[in-house]
Amino acid sequence: MNEKTVLAQVATEVMAKFALVFGDIVTADELQPSGHKFRSIEINCEKGAESKIGLAADEEFITMLAASSLGTNEKDPVAQANKYDACMELMNLICGNFIATFRKKGFEGKIGLPQIKEISAEKWKELLKKDGIGFLVEGHPVYYYFEKG
Repeated sequence: MNEKTVLAQVATEVMAKFALVFGDIVTADELQPSGHKFRSIEINCEKGAESKIGLAADEEFITMLAASSLGTNEKDPVAQANKYDACMELMNLICGNFIATFRKKGFEGKIGLPQIKEISAEKWKELLKKDGIGFLVEGHPVYYYFEKG
């Protein structure tokens, strides 16, 4: 199993269990940003040199994910206030499951702290060039990527 295959399986499973959201796997070319604000969340998973797992998504996906994981709607003030925390927790779960899968093959990684930042549409396009897997999640473009250090 390669990193891209494992990342696709882990992301699909974690999104479904954590927030009851489901996505269709698509190519990076099919991911057109639907919003005006974009975020990336990256977590280092060390293996000698630093490797990382990242997520690029629009703000609307992040809000929808938080609302769904809390069992509420996107206008709910609690969902709005906790949207970044919910998305960072999603990435913690994805990274943990990813590392656990490869630990069986001798991978000695460990989870770092998730870092979230606002990105431009140009940076969005740059991230889509990284080795990864794209999803359309309830119409929202989401891209998970893996970088080897």
